Amino acid sequence: METRKSEQEARRKAYGDLQGEQARVNSALQYEQLELEATRQQLAETPPYLTLQKAMTDDALWQMLAKGKGNRSTEVDWKSLQGRSLLTQEINPVYTELSSRKSQIEREVNAMIPRSMQLTQELERFSTVLHNLDTAVRTDEAALEKLKLEHDAGLERLATERSVQLEVLTRQSKQELDALTRERDNRLAQLDRDIERLKRLYDDLAKNYNQATLAKAQQEVEDVRLGAAAVPPDYPASRRIAMKSVLALLVGGMLGLFAAVIGDAVATAERGSE
Repeated sequence: METRKSEQEARRKAYGDLQGEQARVNSALQYEQLELEATRQQLAETPPYLTLQKAMTDDALWQMLAKGKGNRSTEVDWKSLQGRSLLTQEINPVYTELSSRKSQIEREVNAMIPRSMQLTQELERFSTVLHNLDTAVRTDEAALEKLKLEHDAGLERLATERSVQLEVLTRQSKQELDALTRERDNRLAQLDRDIERLKRLYDDLAKNYNQATLAKAQQEVEDVRLGAAAVPPDYPASRRIAMKSVLALLVGGMLGLFAAVIGDAVATAERGSE
């Protein structure tokens, strides 16, 4: 399309130049034709020859008188002798100049007419080419406008579909996130209940252990009296390593189970958010 527009501009410029040249040629041709018509009219009104009248000389007059005297029967006519004159014809220089000028103007007119006709034909050909180019450019512009409208409509349709799909995905993601959040809250609540239960179990075990320890101490020592100062024992007292090991294993298992459940819930929530 850009190529056609460039060609159209070049053709329009050439067409304008031809129109200008045709105007100049037609103007000059019209001026020459008017001048030729005026010259022809002047030439028609101008005589080609000039008649010159010259009076008789004295010698010619005396000769005529001598002849009249010799012929006694003829009476001399003085008035006719005085009216006689010599007539001569010469080529009119104005007529010659006008004829030469007419011939020159005719040659110029005959030279301009073919150029004027050639310019007219070229202008007609350029007019046809420009009309075809204008039609082609309008067709291309209409096709381009149609493609642009289709492109805009396609973009709008894609934007609408994208918005709808994005809304659906957002809604689905929100629903999945809400489900994961509820599942996490449920698991955390269950973990809290399990921890509370294990704590109560631990408290019960510790209470039972303390009660068992006190009962055993009461069985071993029936009556406690401060009779003398304390003395070092003969053998070391028992550290009760077995009981402490059992309690440590129980507490460590509870803490490990709690940490594992918390880690699993956090990992599940992170995967759901992704």
